[in-house]
Amino acid sequence: MNDKNDKILICGTNWLGDSIISMPAVQLFKKSNPTCHISILVKPALKDIWAMHSAIDEVLTFAPDKKGTFAVASILRDESFVKAYIFPNSFRSALIPYVAQIKQRYGMSGKWRSMMLTDIVKDDSSMQNHQQYEYMQILGVESEVAPTPELIVNPAVIDSIKARILLDDNQKYAAIIPGAARGDSKRWPDEYFAEVGCYFIDRGLKLLVLGSSGERALCQKVVDSCGSAALNLAGETSLQEFAAVLSLSAITVCNDSGGMHLAAAVGSKVVAIFGLTDPDKTGPLGMDSLIVAADGVDVSRDIPRSSERAATCLRSIKPARVIEEISSKFKSVVSI
Repeated sequence: MNDKNDKILICGTNWLGDSIISMPAVQLFKKSNPTCHISILVKPALKDIWAMHSAIDEVLTFAPDKKGTFAVASILRDESFVKAYIFPNSFRSALIPYVAQIKQRYGMSGKWRSMMLTDIVKDDSSMQNHQQYEYMQILGVESEVAPTPELIVNPAVIDSIKARILLDDNQKYAAIIPGAARGDSKRWPDEYFAEVGCYFIDRGLKLLVLGSSGERALCQKVVDSCGSAALNLAGETSLQEFAAVLSLSAITVCNDSGGMHLAAAVGSKVVAIFGLTDPDKTGPLGMDSLIVAADGVDVSRDIPRSSERAATCLRSIKPARVIEEISSKFKSVVSI
C-alpha cells in the first residue's frame, strides 16, 4: 500500500495492444491505492488511449529519441514522484526515471538496466500465462479474476464520427481490421477478410473497414471485394474515433493486433485470427471474444515481421471455418 496522495509514475508500454493489456493491472493498483495520483509516461501516439482510462490522473508524453529522453527526465525530476513502475523491458524506459532521480524504481531485469532499478521484480509469468499478469507483478497487485480493461469513449466523439461518416442508428455494423502493426506475419489474407465481410453483408450488416493511413490500400482491397455496403475508413479516424467506430460495431473481425484489443475493450464482439502467435499469452481480454487459431502449430510470443511459415499458417485458416464459428458463437449478430 502506498502512502496517501503519493505521486506515482508508470512508464507505459510502446504499443497499443500492450497498453490495453496492461490496463487491468493499472485498475487493480488504483483500486488498492485510491488516493494516489497516477501519471503515465508514453509516446505521443498513445496519449489518447490513456486519456480514455479512468485510473490515470495525468498522461505525460516524450519524444522517443535521445533528446526527448533527457528532456522528459529533467521535467520529471521536479514533479515529486516517489515511485516509478516501469512496464517495458527496454534500457531507455529504465533510464528516464533513473535520470529523473525518482527514489524507488520497480521493473524487471535485463537489457543492462538492473543497476538503474531499486527494486527488481522477479518474472513469475510462468505461473500465469497471459501477458497482463506481467504488469500486475510489476505493480505488486493480484486478483483471482482479472478485471477487463476499462475504456470510456467520449460521447461527443461518438456523435461526431456518426455524423461524419453517416452511420444510421437503425443499421447494424460489422468492423474488419485487416492490418497488423507487426507486419505480414500476423495478417490473415485480405481476400479471406473480404469473404467474411461478404457474409456479414449478406445478413444485412454494413461493413466498416479500419486501419492506419499506411493500410489504406490493403483495406481498399477488402472494400472492392465487398461492394457498396462496405466503407474504407483507414487513415480517416483519430485513435479516439477508431475506438468510437468499434464501440458502434456489433462485431469485429481482426488479426492479433492492437485493433483487436481496442475492439474488445470498447465492447465489440471480437473474432480474432491467430497464426503462430499465442492466444493464451496475448489474446483479447473480455468475455465476448472468439479466437480462431491455426491447428497443430508451435506458437511463439515473438515472430519475425515477415515469415513465410507464419503466412502459410494463417492461410491454413479458411474463411469457411471462421464463418462457421461466427454463426455458432454470435448467432444473434448474424441471424437474418
